[in-house]
Amino acid sequence: MLLDKEPEALSDAALLAILLRTGRQGQDAVALAREMLPKFGGYRGLMSATYEDLIKTKGIGKAKIGKQKGLNIGHLC
Repeated sequence: MLLDKEPEALSDAALLAILLRTGRQGQDAVALAREMLPKFGGYRGLMSATYEDLIKTKGIGKAKIGKQKGLNIGHLC
C-alpha cells in the first residue's frame, strides 16, 4: 500500500499519480503519470509547463492542472 512506504520508496510516476488521483478512461493514474513525466521532461518540466501545454494531454483538465500548479512539487526535482 502506498501509505505504508516512505516517499523516497515510491517512483516518480506513483508520486504524480497520488496528485492526479484519477487517470482517464482505460488508463489509471499511474499510467497517465508515466505518460506525462517523459512528455514534459520530468517534474521540473511539468511544473514549468503552461496551461495550454498541460490541457493538451488527454485526461488532464482544469481541476488536475489547478492541483498540480497549486501544490509546488518542484522541490522533488
